[in-house]
Amino acid sequence: MQLTAVGQMMDFNFSHTAQEPTEEEILNMYVYKTAHYTLVNPFVMGAQAAGANSQYCDNLTTAAQTLGVIFQIRDDVMGLLGDEKVTGKTAYSDVRENKKTLIRHYLFSEANNEDKTLLNAVFGNKQIALEDFQKLLTFVKTSGVEEKINKKLTLMAATARDSIKKLSLNEPYNTIIEELVHYSLTRVK
Repeated sequence: MQLTAVGQMMDFNFSHTAQEPTEEEILNMYVYKTAHYTLVNPFVMGAQAAGANSQYCDNLTTAAQTLGVIFQIRDDVMGLLGDEKVTGKTAYSDVRENKKTLIRHYLFSEANNEDKTLLNAVFGNKQIALEDFQKLLTFVKTSGVEEKINKKLTLMAATARDSIKKLSLNEPYNTIIEELVHYSLTRVK
């Protein structure tokens, strides 16, 4: 739980300062904040209670961390591009709160000066106009960021699957974990 608190503090600090975190810092925040709380701690505690050795727990940790990051990135995508009625998430709340997400990082890295003017006008703007949000969505699509995120998710899913293979799970557990990978990649709410 200590790492989850660290991740939450990173998220808070990134959102409330001018600091622009690196991709690695954002991914570490996701590992600490989301992956450990949601998957690593429950999976590893269960494995330890069942008598798993440290190598098994290390492989499980790698798989669970990767799955947790996939889950969080997908959550960020849904928060920006998803339909509020489907996701149950308020549209563009991460934009209004200036959450330093991987999508935001990629948007700024792909932006020219004119695009950065738009990004700086919308991120952290509590009164963002729908027209400006629509411009942001257009930039997400035209900048290649959506494809970049999808490629990142696909590579991470391959890493998770490689770690899962090392666990040598029996059925039905292997199928259940594979379904979790698929769900994390494709969920819409």
